[in-house]
Amino acid sequence: MTTSSAVPADLDARGVIGELFRAFNDHDVDRIVALHSDHAVWEDPSLPGPLIGHGAIAEHVRAIFR
Repeated sequence: MTTSSAVPADLDARGVIGELFRAFNDHDVDRIVALHSDHAVWEDPSLPGPLIGHGAIAEHVRAIFR
């Protein structure tokens, strides 16, 4: 189940990584996407090319959780 939650603006790098791990463990796609900039580039050697932007990242993460 995906739940929406605000991401604190004052997180440092460790805080962001911690939030990202918690969001993955919760299967919270919206929170995972919110932790990335609008034009983030997600590179994964298992993919044919990089994922660019929130839409592509969200689609990929939903596929992972399926």
